[in-house]
Amino acid sequence: MVNDRDEGVRLQIEPEAIYVFDKGYCDYNWWHDIDKAGAIFVTRFKKNARLSLVEERTLIDEQGVILKDEVVIFSNPWPGGGRRNSYRAPLRRVTVDRPDKPACIGNQ
Repeated sequence: MVNDRDEGVRLQIEPEAIYVFDKGYCDYNWWHDIDKAGAIFVTRFKKNARLSLVEERTLIDEQGVILKDEVVIFSNPWPGGGRRNSYRAPLRRVTVDRPDKPACIGNQ
């Protein structure tokens, strides 16, 4: 069986592309490579991601779908598995209300 992340990291990163993937593709160093290549990615943090809040952004969503808009950074350079996390750039975390699920608060 092949891990989703193992397949994702084999992709050639294209500058200015937007990569959208689920948390099965969680690899902070790969995310760092995507960012360094000038591409954008959208994903979900795992529940155990250790993050520090840098900024709470003002909400401009009048429909109430966006619950939080934050800028965060990783707070642990050694998240596990013996690999150092090279990603130091701020990340934007947007928490949305999903009608089909209870409201997702934090990094779920």
